[in-house]
Amino acid sequence: MFCKNCGNALEAGSKFCAKCGENTGPLELQYYGVSTKRLVFMSLLTLGLYHFYWFYQNWKIVRNTERTYIMPFWRSVFLIFFCYPLFKRITDQADRHGYKSHSPVILALLYISILLFSGEVDYSVGVVLLDVLIEIILFLISILPLALIQQAVNFNNSKINPVFTTARKLSYGEIVLIVMGVLMTGGFVLLRLQSAGVNIF
Repeated sequence: MFCKNCGNALEAGSKFCAKCGENTGPLELQYYGVSTKRLVFMSLLTLGLYHFYWFYQNWKIVRNTERTYIMPFWRSVFLIFFCYPLFKRITDQADRHGYKSHSPVILALLYISILLFSGEVDYSVGVVLLDVLIEIILFLISILPLALIQQAVNFNNSKINPVFTTARKLSYGEIVLIVMGVLMTGGFVLLRLQSAGVNIF
C-alpha cells in the first residue's frame, strides 16, 4: 500500500505517512447535521422534497472531503440508485465510533420500496379519505429510514467534533422547499376534493 500524496510505501496499519505526514487512515467525514425532529418536520412540511435536499447535502460533503468527481445533484435526483451507498458510508463510519447502526441494506430497501410502491399502486378503493390515509401512512414510513440514518450521522459527528451542534437556522434552500411544499399541499388537497365531487369554486 502506498501514500496517495507522495507515493511512499506505507507500513501495515499505519494511519499517517512517515514521509509526508498524510493521513492514510479512513477519512472521517462530518455529514449533514440536523436534528431528527427537524428532518421529520421538514419532510412533512415539504411533502418529501426535503429528502432530495438531504441527499444532496450529504453527497456534497463526500465530494468536497474526498475530492472526488461525483455530482451530488444527480445523485440526489436518482437517489434510488445512490441511497444504499450513502447509507452504507454513514453507518460504517458511525459503527467505527461505537454506534450500533441498523442495517443499511434493510433501510435502503424499505426506503426505495416505498418510493416505488407509492408511485405505482392505485389507491382508488372507493373512499377518498381512506385513499388519503394510505398515502399519508406510506409517506410517514418513508421518513423512518432517513430518521434512523440521521441519528447515526449525529452520533458520528459528535464523535468527530466534540462541540458539534445540529443546524438551527433555515437555509435559503430550505425556505424555498417549504414554500414549494405548502403550494404542493394546497394543490393536493384541491385535487382530492375535486375527485370526491366537492365543488370548491
